[in-house]
Amino acid sequence: MDTLPLHIAIAARDEETIDRLLKGGANPNEESYSAMYALEHAISEKLSKETIANLLAHGAKIEGSAFFPALIVAAAARHNDAIEMLLEAGADPNVSDVEEEEETPLTYSAFFGNTKAIRLLLKFGADPHKANRAQETPLKIAQEAEHTEAVAVLETAMASPD
Repeated sequence: MDTLPLHIAIAARDEETIDRLLKGGANPNEESYSAMYALEHAISEKLSKETIANLLAHGAKIEGSAFFPALIVAAAARHNDAIEMLLEAGADPNVSDVEEEEETPLTYSAFFGNTKAIRLLLKFGADPHKANRAQETPLKIAQEAEHTEAVAVLETAMASPD
């Protein structure tokens, strides 16, 4: 269990306390026992976009920790508001999980059939051709999961000359 007050408040989903701690100087970039920063932790808990914005406003690193890139966490949690906020803040849409299988936000979104996230990621420059360690593209992942709408969006993106 975490002993850092900010992470305790996040785990308790206590957004009022999170706000008070940040205003009092809590460091959003201090790692929890699980090597997550507050931003990734809040995203994984699917906290509100107001809390995500508050963490960003208080200096939370948009790239996240080395083990848990924030955009990867947002895609895996299917937190579309966080995905959009991170991309708008300059997060790399092609970041991959370093310790895992080189998955990207786009491969996670394809796996879950999250077409809103797929469209956002593509709009911000995600590479639809980038494969994971198993050489599976987002399109192949969406096809195998039978997400027909995601497949259509990715086929269009892959056919585009951009």
